[in-house]
Amino acid sequence: MRKEVAMDKNAARDASQPTASSTPAVGTCLSTYFTLLGRAIATEYAKLRYLSSTYIVVACALIFPIIITCVVSYLQNIASALGVMEQPVESILYWTRVLGITVFMVWGINHVTADIKYGTFDTTYLAVPRWSVVLLAKWISVGSIAGGGTLLVQPLLLWSQKVIFPTITQNWSLSDHTTITFLWAQPVLAFLSVGVAVGLGALFRSAALAISLLLVWEFVGETVVSATPKSALAYPAMPFYNAALFAGQEQQVPALWSPGWAGVYWLVLAVVLVALGVWRLRARQREV
Repeated sequence: MRKEVAMDKNAARDASQPTASSTPAVGTCLSTYFTLLGRAIATEYAKLRYLSSTYIVVACALIFPIIITCVVSYLQNIASALGVMEQPVESILYWTRVLGITVFMVWGINHVTADIKYGTFDTTYLAVPRWSVVLLAKWISVGSIAGGGTLLVQPLLLWSQKVIFPTITQNWSLSDHTTITFLWAQPVLAFLSVGVAVGLGALFRSAALAISLLLVWEFVGETVVSATPKSALAYPAMPFYNAALFAGQEQQVPALWSPGWAGVYWLVLAVVLVALGVWRLRARQREV
Protein backbone atom coordinates (compact mmCIF):
# COMPACT_ATOMS: atom_id res chain seq x y z
CA MET A 1 0.00 0.00 0.00
CA ARG A 2 2.84 2.37 0.86
CA LYS A 3 4.54 1.56 -2.42
CA GLU A 4 1.38 2.43 -4.33
CA VAL A 5 1.09 5.82 -2.54
CA ALA A 6 4.75 6.58 -3.26
CA MET A 7 4.26 5.70 -6.90
CA ASP A 8 1.19 7.98 -7.07
CA LYS A 9 3.17 10.87 -5.59
CA ASN A 10 6.01 10.36 -8.06
CA ALA A 11 3.52 10.25 -10.93
CA ALA A 12 1.87 13.48 -9.77
CA ARG A 13 5.28 15.14 -9.42
CA ASP A 14 6.29 14.07 -12.92
CA ALA A 15 2.99 15.24 -14.41
CA SER A 16 3.43 18.73 -12.92
CA GLN A 17 6.75 19.17 -14.72
CA PRO A 18 7.15 19.76 -18.48
CA THR A 19 8.04 16.62 -20.32
CA ALA A 20 10.55 16.31 -23.11
CA SER A 21 7.76 15.75 -25.65
CA SER A 22 5.89 18.95 -24.64
CA THR A 23 8.86 21.25 -25.21
CA PRO A 24 9.33 20.70 -28.93
CA ALA A 25 5.55 21.00 -29.44
CA VAL A 26 5.85 24.79 -29.29
CA GLY A 27 8.70 24.74 -31.76
CA THR A 28 6.72 22.42 -34.02
CA CYS A 29 3.75 24.79 -33.98
CA LEU A 30 5.97 27.75 -34.84
CA SER A 31 7.69 25.76 -37.56
CA THR A 32 4.32 24.80 -39.04
CA TYR A 33 3.09 28.39 -38.82
CA PHE A 34 6.11 29.84 -40.62
CA THR A 35 6.00 27.07 -43.20
CA LEU A 36 2.39 27.98 -43.97
CA LEU A 37 3.32 31.66 -44.02
CA GLY A 38 6.14 31.03 -46.48
CA ARG A 39 3.85 29.05 -48.77
CA ALA A 40 1.15 31.72 -48.56
CA ILE A 41 3.64 34.48 -49.40
CA ALA A 42 4.92 32.51 -52.39
CA THR A 43 1.32 32.03 -53.55
CA GLU A 44 0.60 35.76 -53.22
CA TYR A 45 3.71 36.66 -55.24
CA ALA A 46 2.71 34.18 -57.94
CA LYS A 47 -0.78 35.66 -58.08
CA LEU A 48 0.48 39.25 -58.18
CA ARG A 49 2.95 38.37 -60.90
CA TYR A 50 0.23 37.35 -63.33
CA LEU A 51 -2.20 40.18 -62.56
CA SER A 52 -1.98 43.09 -65.01
CA SER A 53 -3.35 45.37 -62.30
CA THR A 54 -0.13 44.87 -60.33
CA TYR A 55 1.97 46.53 -63.00
CA ILE A 56 -0.59 49.30 -63.57
CA VAL A 57 -0.77 50.17 -59.86
CA VAL A 58 2.99 50.10 -59.36
CA ALA A 59 3.51 52.26 -62.46
CA CYS A 60 0.93 54.80 -61.26
CA ALA A 61 2.36 54.89 -57.72
CA LEU A 62 5.91 55.51 -58.98
CA ILE A 63 5.51 57.50 -62.21
CA PHE A 64 2.82 60.02 -61.22
CA PRO A 65 4.88 61.43 -58.30
CA ILE A 66 7.83 61.85 -60.67
CA ILE A 67 5.70 63.73 -63.22
CA ILE A 68 4.13 66.02 -60.61
CA THR A 69 7.49 66.73 -58.98
CA CYS A 70 9.07 67.59 -62.33
CA VAL A 71 6.23 70.01 -63.13
CA VAL A 72 6.57 71.71 -59.74
CA SER A 73 10.35 71.94 -60.09
CA TYR A 74 9.98 73.37 -63.60
CA LEU A 75 7.67 76.11 -62.35
CA GLN A 76 9.95 76.87 -59.43
CA ASN A 77 12.94 76.98 -61.75
CA ILE A 78 11.15 79.62 -63.84
CA ALA A 79 10.23 81.57 -60.71
CA SER A 80 13.85 81.45 -59.51
CA ALA A 81 14.70 84.03 -62.17
CA LEU A 82 12.68 86.55 -60.11
CA GLY A 83 14.42 85.71 -56.84
CA VAL A 84 15.94 82.98 -54.72
CA MET A 85 13.89 79.79 -55.05
CA GLU A 86 14.87 76.42 -53.63
CA GLN A 87 13.46 72.91 -53.97
CA PRO A 88 14.28 71.04 -50.73
CA VAL A 89 14.39 67.27 -50.39
CA GLU A 90 11.11 67.04 -48.51
CA SER A 91 9.32 68.92 -51.31
CA ILE A 92 10.82 66.66 -53.98
CA LEU A 93 9.82 63.48 -52.15
CA TYR A 94 6.50 64.87 -50.89
CA TRP A 95 4.41 63.35 -53.69
CA THR A 96 6.17 60.00 -53.30
CA ARG A 97 4.59 59.80 -49.86
CA VAL A 98 1.29 61.61 -50.27
CA LEU A 99 0.39 60.17 -53.68
CA GLY A 100 2.59 57.11 -54.19
CA ILE A 101 2.14 55.49 -50.78
CA THR A 102 -1.58 56.33 -50.80
CA VAL A 103 -1.94 54.48 -54.11
CA PHE A 104 -0.20 51.48 -52.56
CA MET A 105 -2.61 51.64 -49.61
CA VAL A 106 -5.63 51.66 -51.93
CA TRP A 107 -4.10 48.68 -53.71
CA GLY A 108 -3.65 46.86 -50.40
CA ILE A 109 -7.30 47.39 -49.48
CA ASN A 110 -8.51 46.24 -52.88
CA HIS A 111 -6.22 43.19 -52.78
CA VAL A 112 -8.07 42.00 -49.67
CA THR A 113 -11.63 43.01 -50.53
CA ALA A 114 -11.42 41.51 -54.04
CA ASP A 115 -10.63 38.10 -52.52
CA ILE A 116 -13.58 38.50 -50.15
CA LYS A 117 -15.91 39.60 -52.95
CA TYR A 118 -15.08 36.75 -55.31
CA GLY A 119 -14.80 34.04 -52.63
CA THR A 120 -11.07 33.51 -53.06
CA PHE A 121 -10.55 33.82 -49.32
CA ASP A 122 -12.61 30.68 -48.66
CA THR A 123 -10.51 28.68 -51.11
CA THR A 124 -7.30 30.08 -49.62
CA TYR A 125 -8.46 29.15 -46.12
CA LEU A 126 -8.86 25.52 -47.17
CA ALA A 127 -5.15 25.42 -48.06
CA VAL A 128 -4.00 27.74 -45.26
CA PRO A 129 -6.43 27.34 -42.31
CA ARG A 130 -5.18 30.39 -40.41
CA TRP A 131 -6.56 33.85 -41.12
CA SER A 132 -3.53 35.52 -39.56
CA VAL A 133 -1.29 33.74 -42.08
CA VAL A 134 -3.54 34.81 -44.96
CA LEU A 135 -3.46 38.50 -43.98
CA LEU A 136 0.23 38.52 -43.09
CA ALA A 137 1.04 37.00 -46.48
CA LYS A 138 -0.89 39.78 -48.21
CA TRP A 139 0.80 42.44 -46.07
CA ILE A 140 4.29 41.09 -46.70
CA SER A 141 3.83 40.52 -50.44
CA VAL A 142 2.15 43.82 -51.32
CA GLY A 143 4.13 45.73 -48.68
CA SER A 144 7.48 44.51 -49.98
CA ILE A 145 6.55 45.66 -53.49
CA ALA A 146 5.46 49.05 -52.13
CA GLY A 147 8.59 49.45 -50.02
CA GLY A 148 10.91 48.18 -52.75
CA GLY A 149 9.37 50.43 -55.39
CA THR A 150 9.63 53.46 -53.11
CA LEU A 151 13.22 52.57 -52.24
CA LEU A 152 14.19 52.42 -55.92
CA VAL A 153 12.33 55.47 -57.22
CA GLN A 154 13.43 57.99 -54.58
CA PRO A 155 17.18 58.13 -55.44
CA LEU A 156 16.27 58.28 -59.12
CA LEU A 157 13.92 61.17 -58.48
CA LEU A 158 16.46 63.10 -56.41
CA TRP A 159 19.24 62.51 -58.94
CA SER A 160 17.05 63.62 -61.85
CA GLN A 161 16.14 66.85 -60.07
CA LYS A 162 19.81 67.54 -59.40
CA VAL A 163 20.65 67.06 -63.08
CA ILE A 164 17.67 68.84 -64.64
CA PHE A 165 17.26 71.69 -62.16
CA PRO A 166 20.67 72.35 -60.59
CA THR A 167 19.83 75.98 -59.76
CA ILE A 168 17.09 75.20 -57.26
CA THR A 169 18.66 72.05 -55.76
CA GLN A 170 21.96 73.49 -54.56
CA ASN A 171 20.96 73.59 -50.90
CA TRP A 172 21.17 69.81 -50.37
CA SER A 173 23.14 66.75 -51.44
CA LEU A 174 22.45 63.03 -51.61
CA SER A 175 24.74 62.42 -48.62
CA ASP A 176 22.95 64.81 -46.24
CA HIS A 177 21.48 63.36 -43.06
CA THR A 178 18.00 64.62 -43.97
CA THR A 179 18.21 63.08 -47.44
CA ILE A 180 19.35 59.70 -46.11
CA THR A 181 16.52 59.74 -43.55
CA PHE A 182 13.94 60.21 -46.30
CA LEU A 183 15.56 57.51 -48.43
CA TRP A 184 15.12 54.77 -45.79
CA ALA A 185 12.14 56.05 -43.78
CA GLN A 186 9.63 56.40 -46.62
CA PRO A 187 10.12 52.83 -47.93
CA VAL A 188 9.58 51.54 -44.37
CA LEU A 189 6.50 53.75 -44.12
CA ALA A 190 5.23 52.31 -47.42
CA PHE A 191 5.53 48.78 -46.01
CA LEU A 192 3.77 49.69 -42.76
CA SER A 193 1.06 51.59 -44.65
CA VAL A 194 0.17 48.48 -46.62
CA GLY A 195 -0.30 46.66 -43.30
CA VAL A 196 -2.76 49.36 -42.24
CA ALA A 197 -4.55 49.00 -45.58
CA VAL A 198 -4.76 45.21 -45.38
CA GLY A 199 -6.25 45.51 -41.89
CA LEU A 200 -8.81 48.06 -43.07
CA GLY A 201 -9.80 45.88 -46.01
CA ALA A 202 -10.34 42.81 -43.85
CA LEU A 203 -12.12 44.79 -41.15
CA PHE A 204 -14.65 46.54 -43.38
CA ARG A 205 -14.76 43.91 -46.19
CA SER A 206 -15.85 46.59 -48.66
CA ALA A 207 -13.40 48.38 -50.96
CA ALA A 208 -15.66 51.41 -51.35
CA LEU A 209 -16.12 51.86 -47.60
CA ALA A 210 -12.51 51.23 -46.61
CA ILE A 211 -10.99 53.35 -49.39
CA SER A 212 -13.44 56.20 -48.75
CA LEU A 213 -12.62 56.17 -45.05
CA LEU A 214 -8.89 56.16 -45.81
CA LEU A 215 -8.96 59.03 -48.31
CA VAL A 216 -11.43 61.20 -46.41
CA TRP A 217 -9.45 60.85 -43.21
CA GLU A 218 -6.08 61.49 -44.86
CA PHE A 219 -7.06 64.52 -46.94
CA VAL A 220 -10.01 65.98 -45.01
CA GLY A 221 -10.27 64.56 -41.51
CA GLU A 222 -6.80 65.47 -40.26
CA THR A 223 -7.06 68.92 -41.86
CA VAL A 224 -10.24 69.54 -39.88
CA VAL A 225 -8.57 68.30 -36.70
CA SER A 226 -5.62 70.65 -37.30
CA ALA A 227 -8.04 73.60 -37.46
CA THR A 228 -9.71 72.88 -34.11
CA PRO A 229 -8.87 74.93 -30.98
CA LYS A 230 -7.26 71.89 -29.34
CA SER A 231 -5.20 70.99 -32.40
CA ALA A 232 -1.92 71.32 -30.51
CA LEU A 233 -2.90 68.22 -28.52
CA ALA A 234 -5.05 66.26 -30.97
CA TYR A 235 -3.35 66.83 -34.31
CA PRO A 236 0.11 65.42 -33.34
CA ALA A 237 -1.62 62.15 -32.37
CA MET A 238 -3.14 61.67 -35.84
CA PRO A 239 -1.89 58.83 -38.09
CA PHE A 240 -0.81 60.78 -41.16
CA TYR A 241 0.79 63.53 -39.08
CA ASN A 242 2.98 60.81 -37.60
CA ALA A 243 3.59 59.34 -41.04
CA ALA A 244 5.06 62.66 -42.18
CA LEU A 245 6.98 63.00 -38.91
CA PHE A 246 8.51 59.53 -39.28
CA ALA A 247 9.47 60.24 -42.91
CA GLY A 248 11.45 63.29 -41.82
CA GLN A 249 9.16 66.16 -42.79
CA GLU A 250 9.27 69.21 -40.55
CA GLN A 251 6.02 69.91 -38.73
CA GLN A 252 4.55 73.29 -37.84
CA VAL A 253 2.64 71.84 -34.89
CA PRO A 254 5.06 70.50 -32.23
CA ALA A 255 5.19 66.71 -32.08
CA LEU A 256 4.33 64.67 -29.01
CA TRP A 257 7.32 62.35 -29.54
CA SER A 258 10.36 61.75 -31.72
CA PRO A 259 10.27 60.52 -35.35
CA GLY A 260 11.39 57.10 -34.16
CA TRP A 261 8.34 56.76 -31.92
CA ALA A 262 6.18 57.95 -34.82
CA GLY A 263 7.44 54.89 -36.71
CA VAL A 264 6.53 52.68 -33.73
CA TYR A 265 3.10 54.35 -33.79
CA TRP A 266 2.57 53.18 -37.38
CA LEU A 267 3.87 49.69 -36.63
CA VAL A 268 1.43 49.33 -33.73
CA LEU A 269 -1.40 50.76 -35.84
CA ALA A 270 -0.71 48.24 -38.61
CA VAL A 271 -0.50 45.27 -36.23
CA VAL A 272 -3.70 46.28 -34.40
CA LEU A 273 -5.68 46.72 -37.63
CA VAL A 274 -4.44 43.39 -39.03
CA ALA A 275 -5.41 41.72 -35.73
CA LEU A 276 -8.88 43.30 -35.96
CA GLY A 277 -9.08 42.07 -39.54
CA VAL A 278 -8.29 38.52 -38.39
CA TRP A 279 -11.00 38.83 -35.73
CA ARG A 280 -13.50 40.05 -38.33
CA LEU A 281 -12.76 37.17 -40.69
CA ARG A 282 -13.13 34.64 -37.87
CA ALA A 283 -16.45 36.23 -36.87
CA ARG A 284 -17.65 36.03 -40.49
CA GLN A 285 -16.63 32.36 -40.62
CA ARG A 286 -18.67 31.61 -37.50
CA GLU A 287 -21.69 33.41 -38.99
CA VAL A 288 -21.50 31.21 -42.08
